[in-house]
Amino acid sequence: FMEQAFKYKREKDGDICDLVLYQYGREDCMPSHSYGPAQRNFYLMHFVYDGTGIFEADGKTHHLSRGQCFMIFPDETTYYEADAKDPWTYYWVGFSGASADRILSRCGIDRENRIADVRDPDSVKAHFEEMIACPQNEAKSEMLMMSKLYGLLSELVITGEFDVRDYAQSAARYMRRNFSSPITVEGIADMMNIDRTTLYRAFRRIMKCSPAEYLLRIRLERASEYLKKTKLPIVQICFSCGFNDANYFCKIFKKYYGDTPSTYRKKPANQSTFV
Repeated sequence: FMEQAFKYKREKDGDICDLVLYQYGREDCMPSHSYGPAQRNFYLMHFVYDGTGIFEADGKTHHLSRGQCFMIFPDETTYYEADAKDPWTYYWVGFSGASADRILSRCGIDRENRIADVRDPDSVKAHFEEMIACPQNEAKSEMLMMSKLYGLLSELVITGEFDVRDYAQSAARYMRRNFSSPITVEGIADMMNIDRTTLYRAFRRIMKCSPAEYLLRIRLERASEYLKKTKLPIVQICFSCGFNDANYFCKIFKKYYGDTPSTYRKKPANQSTFV
């Protein structure tokens, strides 16, 4: 494989500066080439430009392909491996800094949402190539490379603040009005003419939950109202709230309310809480 990298050793500065560049590069992996399990003491983002592979973190395995990024956070154990038949080519950049978490949050990235879909893979590649091409022995090199890092991260910012809030609130209104219908997150994104990832990241930023979680919460809250205020059969409540499987409805209702629908219905209102 081919590897290009440039490294800084500035651990102390990383604690006080907004953002500090540690390393970056590109790798054309051999089939089944892997790294880890291992830990780092800085943030490390990989951008898959071609091919496929897997990334493991927090007990989850992610299957990744062209146009996707995966983020490794400081002091966590991760593992990644190139596909045996279609090994990936990826770029990476390592950084630290006092504002790293805040900057990543503007990109919709955190420990629970560490995979990002890139809108324009060729543009992201260009930022990496410009970073790699920067001279490394000139006085202005550090600032120049930092400008490339900020440009790279700007590609991941979902949209302007107004658009983000508008996307999330419009989708939320649609869910509240149509929760009883067989709507899906994918369908809502298509209706709004945006991709699912953009809607997901907007929801995480504005609503502090995923679209699917928000829709589920609406359906369960309405089901709880029906259980307390009507005598409708539980199966009818299930389908009236957008669930298409009574067994699943009972199971998920108990998970969030601590009781089955029939037990919940018998309890006084002041003893029923959403978990």
